[in-house]
Amino acid sequence: MKIAVMQPEYPGSYKKTLEVMEQFKSAAAECPSETDLLVLPEYSNCPGMSDMDEMTSHCRKYNEEFLKSISDSASKNNVAIVVNMMVEKDCGFTNTTYMIDETGSIIADYDKTHLAFTEIDPMGLIAGKELLFVDFKGVKITFAICFELYFPEFFEALAVQSPDIILCPSYQRSENSKILLKQAIGRALDSEAFVIRSSYSMGEESKSGGTSYAVSPSGEIILNMKQKIGISVIEIDPHEKRMRPLAHGLGMMSSREIVEKFRISSIYRKNSSVKKPLSEFNYPRVCAHRGLSGLVPENTLPAFTAALAIGADEIEFDVRLTKDNKMIVCHDE
Repeated sequence: MKIAVMQPEYPGSYKKTLEVMEQFKSAAAECPSETDLLVLPEYSNCPGMSDMDEMTSHCRKYNEEFLKSISDSASKNNVAIVVNMMVEKDCGFTNTTYMIDETGSIIADYDKTHLAFTEIDPMGLIAGKELLFVDFKGVKITFAICFELYFPEFFEALAVQSPDIILCPSYQRSENSKILLKQAIGRALDSEAFVIRSSYSMGEESKSGGTSYAVSPSGEIILNMKQKIGISVIEIDPHEKRMRPLAHGLGMMSSREIVEKFRISSIYRKNSSVKKPLSEFNYPRVCAHRGLSGLVPENTLPAFTAALAIGADEIEFDVRLTKDNKMIVCHDE
């Protein structure tokens, strides 16, 4: 599979924002022939913007035309495109990643589940609630957007579904570039998948951000764009997996098979490890509604810890936003 990764210059003005958006629209035409997939960075529809009022106005003005242009480019150039956008939905604005196939049809849309601090306040984005996996040409693809790479448990939840490729459109500008690579190596090794990131160059001398990359399931860095501007292309066997020694003299086993077969999740954190799809868990399960609400004031830390102490399988509670976008736990609207 031939995959193109685009890393533009981070825009320093609104004029540059519009210029970079135009670069995204024409990127598929610049990919080498027989490219299967083009990955664009996070917030491709509003790069470089920070004022929420200006961003919402901008997105309402340009989103429909921008997404149509990306879809038309995918169809015209016979290249599937992954594009991340700030999108207005009925629930509010979301961080949404679209996967558009080579016919120009949207075949997946993933709402980022782990929002970064500024996406919660002041942006007030609505977080997604579900993982997403899509089959593309017999390859299982999933998504981890920017900040989501910080969460090993999130990658465990992805890994248990055995993806071949984890795509990571990103906007990170402050994280150390070497740390970004080290983190990717660990995630690729543990998930037994290719981890592929597209981001923005922060300038030739910058030690942070940039670093659009591709890391193989063996932890090999097969692409590191550093702060280079442009499009880089890699060719991979997406079904490649790394075999590891089971024990000295006992042959080899895949990374994920070793993890699934030998981990003891009860030692690490009670009931936290997802070993199999939720549909395969034994039922019935005990859910503590607002914690141990029959004996302890509901929706309090004592209610939650009391529920864990008596062995509840899970806890349910409601998180709501106040008018000034503060997150609170409260049952009633």
